[in-house]
Amino acid sequence: MQQNTQHFSFEECLSMHGIPQPPRPIVHGRFTRWGPKNRYYAIRVGDGIHFGDWGNDIEYTWFPQRDKPFADAERKAHKAAIAKAMADEKAEKAKRHEAAAIKANYIWQRCEKDPDKVVKHPYLVKKQVQPHGIGIYKQSIVIPIMDIAGNICSLQ
Repeated sequence: MQQNTQHFSFEECLSMHGIPQPPRPIVHGRFTRWGPKNRYYAIRVGDGIHFGDWGNDIEYTWFPQRDKPFADAERKAHKAAIAKAMADEKAEKAKRHEAAAIKANYIWQRCEKDPDKVVKHPYLVKKQVQPHGIGIYKQSIVIPIMDIAGNICSLQ
């Protein structure tokens, strides 16, 4: 659900919708996330700010008070700019995830995975844990996190 909120300051608008103030300024064209589990978000687009609450599945677009309502072309341009900013953020997130997966695979390939050697790690000895599917990298225990297809996407 999207609503336009125009006759209040941005801070008042956030407060009206039960969203706390962001801890840092909202940058033009970039998402700012804050709150528990990055629940809240905002992005500057043109002279407005698109914001919402993922936890409650709500979103709003705030603009400074205007002398006249938006023309249809302006409204469409703002909607398109918001859609582009959200698509750009999604693409950027996919790039970050891909980079993390590449790094995780790089580290995993260099892990010691021989169970006879891994089982001797001091933490595993102390906790009396068997090394099922884990590795050791630079004296740290490494546990692969895999996607549904079995590809390593991250490490613990």
